[in-house]
Amino acid sequence: MAGYDVNVERDLITRLLNRQDGLTKLVEALLNQIQEAQVTEALGLDDTTAR
Repeated sequence: MAGYDVNVERDLITRLLNRQDGLTKLVEALLNQIQEAQVTEALGLDDTTAR
């Protein structure tokens, strides 16, 4: 299993603590980053060509 570096924006952490949908938005952001990393890896692209 591969490891991933995931970045979380400060406002998502604030939403997690202050709003009902905070956890939903945080999980969504994490899953999107993981999915992007998996697709990039599957296509054989590196960080400079993926974006």
